[in-house]
Amino acid sequence: MIIFQQNADGAGPYSCKINYAGTEGKWDNGPIKVITNVPGVAGVSTGKGQLPFVIKLPNDLECTGSFGGKNNICMLQCMNEAPNGRFGGCIPIEVKPNAKPPPPPKPYTPPPPPPAKPKQAEGYADGEDLTKEQLDALTGYYRKKLKLRFNRD
Repeated sequence: MIIFQQNADGAGPYSCKINYAGTEGKWDNGPIKVITNVPGVAGVSTGKGQLPFVIKLPNDLECTGSFGGKNNICMLQCMNEAPNGRFGGCIPIEVKPNAKPPPPPKPYTPPPPPPAKPKQAEGYADGEDLTKEQLDALTGYYRKKLKLRFNRD
């Protein structure tokens, strides 16, 4: 999640509690591990802006509440310990029971290599134009063919 720190006393570190019934009642300090915390000491830091906050929820999490037409809701409360008041908030989270993890991404398949360079015709090197003799030979062949085809002289 992203924490928006408005001023110096909205800093970290943050900690989280959970309510399995999805309400604001009894909070359990449960096994919610903070992976990436918001910088700060006792809720104070001179930083501002959007800061990442990453937690790890337990694998066997069972939520029993409902919220906004959804079931299996827990309420998560994440707060700091700022001296002039705790800052943070509550977030409803939906936990889908027995949800399969998403499939791993498909491995990268590089595009096929470009086709091999075509073999050059005999009689001239790569990049050379036809010689006058070659051009005359080719055009003479087609001239003869056209005369036969259309009976022209």
